[in-house]
Amino acid sequence: MYDSRKYRPTDPALADEFLAAQRHATLMACAPGAAPQASILPYLFTDPDTVELHCVQADATFAAVRANAAVSLLVSDYLAATPHHWVDPVDGSQSTLHFEAVLLHGTATVTTEPAEVAAALARLVEHVGHGPDYAPVVDDERYGPQLRRLAVVRIHVLERQVKFKVGSGDIDRRTHLAEQLRARDEPGDRRAADEFERLAPRLAP
Repeated sequence: MYDSRKYRPTDPALADEFLAAQRHATLMACAPGAAPQASILPYLFTDPDTVELHCVQADATFAAVRANAAVSLLVSDYLAATPHHWVDPVDGSQSTLHFEAVLLHGTATVTTEPAEVAAALARLVEHVGHGPDYAPVVDDERYGPQLRRLAVVRIHVLERQVKFKVGSGDIDRRTHLAEQLRARDEPGDRRAADEFERLAPRLAP
């Protein structure tokens, strides 16, 4: 991910807020001499530097993690695309898409032990919420066969890159883009406009 200072949040807490609010991430791994693999998975931070995920043992990404513990995890949220003429009538380079993203790099450990997989899934269910009749995840007749198909991946985060590509320049430009998004009113535009306005004071130079 190109690390442009033009789009870097000035408030480090923004990245923490973003990671806490999102529900899925893309796990990327590459076995030596093989093509990179990627899977979209739910995730949970068990402490500030540890991310926990679960995946299917037969997943090619899990095989790549086993072969090479150096992995990356991309947490991203697409907001909107804006045309150039909202910024400049003739400069086509001003057309762009807007997103928020945190790219984590770290070292992974894995386990397929059913009890550990069950504990990890239980933590995830508690994190995302469950219904009143929820049967706790334990290694029993209900969950046992599924647990033996799954694995837990824990990533010790060593580095993170943050890019909030939500307009550039001053607050006025971001506010202008938010107004244009509301006027266009395509699917997702209102949410993007809200995010532009929420972040404008915190991302301004």
